[in-house]
Amino acid sequence: MKRFVLKLTFGALFFILFCLPLALQAQTRFLVVDVGSAVSGSTSSSGVAINSLGNVVLSYDISHQSGLPAVWQNGVVTNLPVDGNRYATGIDRFGNVVGTFTGQSWGWVFRGGNYFIVPDQSWFSPNFFYATSRVQGMNDDGRFTGTISGLAPPGSYPAFTPATEAYSAFQLPTGEIQLQRFGSYNGQSTSGWGINELGDVVGAAGPATQSTPLLFRNGQIEELPRNGGPLNRGEGINNAGYAVGFVSSPGQTVGFYAGSGAVWDVRVPGSPQLTLVGQLQGSNQSWLYDINDAGVAIGKASLFNASVSLWSKPVIWTAAAGIQDLNALLDPASAGWEITDVRAINATGQIVGSARFNGSLRRAVRLDPQQAPMIRTKQPSSR
Repeated sequence: MKRFVLKLTFGALFFILFCLPLALQAQTRFLVVDVGSAVSGSTSSSGVAINSLGNVVLSYDISHQSGLPAVWQNGVVTNLPVDGNRYATGIDRFGNVVGTFTGQSWGWVFRGGNYFIVPDQSWFSPNFFYATSRVQGMNDDGRFTGTISGLAPPGSYPAFTPATEAYSAFQLPTGEIQLQRFGSYNGQSTSGWGINELGDVVGAAGPATQSTPLLFRNGQIEELPRNGGPLNRGEGINNAGYAVGFVSSPGQTVGFYAGSGAVWDVRVPGSPQLTLVGQLQGSNQSWLYDINDAGVAIGKASLFNASVSLWSKPVIWTAAAGIQDLNALLDPASAGWEITDVRAINATGQIVGSARFNGSLRRAVRLDPQQAPMIRTKQPSSR
């Protein structure tokens, strides 16, 4: 009798520790918060990035212009100054925003009400016009990554090379940008796409049609596993040792790259492991953009016919539940909403993206999990 009671106790303990969390995770629903309709005069908007406090960066259209950035915080939208089309790509917990000029290859940081172009210090010369940079990702502490022109031999004209390098950068209170270049890989250009709080960066090397996913960590470049196809890229990385992105499949055709969203376990330096997330409802391409420390990743799944996209759906992925259609997980209180795109997820599981309400124009939205795990986040400090 005691043995039976003991088994029952261990069984109950197993259910509480393992089965119950998975059941709660499977039941998680998301409530849609409209953060785009409050922009005065906008025709449509799209959510781009989110910080740990739930503040959202969005881009909106006015009179057919695009790439006009704004920040949503607690129901209030603050427009960034407009001096040309700009596309935002990230926000930190202090409210600093990064991005790139639309149609121009100049990265920027918006801080304290001012824009700062992201060059190398040697570019402050007439030859700056020929240089190129982009900011493609930012962590919650304000460090960012992207691509920047490679350094050319002294005295060359113009003072740049066509090659680009991935980098990690941070802006000092003085406005000066401290930049660490990561260099080329096997003679190819590199680019950074995602950065975690530890300063680790994921990205790629080479042109898109012949690319290698990479991890830049502790001054070293690590090649991430592929799946035999030509298009591959790391997009996001968390602090727990997991990165996400895309790996294409062998046997590609021009204009379309079949492949799977990728999750790389990079906890052991030099021994990355690849997991393919697979497809959703007959899709032939899935792609992951971001992952938080709880292991929740977001992205998209699409069905292509040759180079024509027949449909694309936002997805969420966990190791326990696999790939799921995010629209199937909306809270009943969000009836009428259709999520069209998602871009980022924060530590508490809030997701930023775009949606339509009963067929409306596209709006920026934040998706709030209704059974989110309690995760301790940093509090802002003066900087």
